[in-house]
Amino acid sequence: MAGASTFRKDHPRFTVRGKDGRVLKTPRRIIASRHPETLEFPDDSWEGVCLRTKQDWDDFLIRLGSEQVMRILLEGGGELAASALRADAVDEVEFHIAPEILGGRNSRPSVGGENPESLAEAIPLRDMEIRKLGCDLMVRGRIH
Repeated sequence: MAGASTFRKDHPRFTVRGKDGRVLKTPRRIIASRHPETLEFPDDSWEGVCLRTKQDWDDFLIRLGSEQVMRILLEGGGELAASALRADAVDEVEFHIAPEILGGRNSRPSVGGENPESLAEAIPLRDMEIRKLGCDLMVRGRIH
């Protein structure tokens, strides 16, 4: 799942590929947008949803659960990540940190939304795991 801005800018394929680049499977593809009816998908395997409120998230997750979907990977979009966190729809986070620095006043954050007033508003992680994956670092933690 990704946000509409990430979908428009990055054109994600949302496929699972082997080391040789061959597509092994195509998971369900979901794009969150304020106006999902305006999204132009490459084919019928994509789904657009509007997730503005906690109730929207609750209804969406209940629907997915009734369809036997038990996990969602939110791949991109700082605003989508912030929305999911605000709606208490996140159990676990995983960040991949590359040995490259991207920054600047107009950089896209991994988590958007409103700025916290203090560290007391930070979301604590527990059961942390840090692993080296090639040159990158993977940081995973549970929320709650």
